[in-house]
Amino acid sequence: MAWTALSFGFASKLTSTKMTQLFNNLTAVANGDSGAPPVINAGRDFTSATLTAGSQSVAGSGSYTLPAGLWIISMDSSNGLLVLQINSSGWKSLSATVNESGAMVYSDGSNVRVDNTDVLADTFYYLRVT
Repeated sequence: MAWTALSFGFASKLTSTKMTQLFNNLTAVANGDSGAPPVINAGRDFTSATLTAGSQSVAGSGSYTLPAGLWIISMDSSNGLLVLQINSSGWKSLSATVNESGAMVYSDGSNVRVDNTDVLADTFYYLRVT
């Protein structure tokens, strides 16, 4: 599958068609397909990467630290999940940008976690580049 140039207007809704196009482009990058940009980060060549789709349940009042890697995360805004990233001043919420539309985050294995503020377990969904 070849890389497809995409352009979305500011604040446009991320539809399933657009998400499929983004998924296909990530697959093209992972496969090193024609036209896809090579992705090299901190000496790691992502052109030989694979995409894994899945879900992760987070226990009530619990947290889940994302293992190292590049993630696209999506979650229902009505649940109690918060995506947090650590910076020099402590844990900062990314939840305003991570919702049903999805957002891409990079975890070094300790800098991004998902906290559950509900009493019951909640689930988030992901595509992981490994």
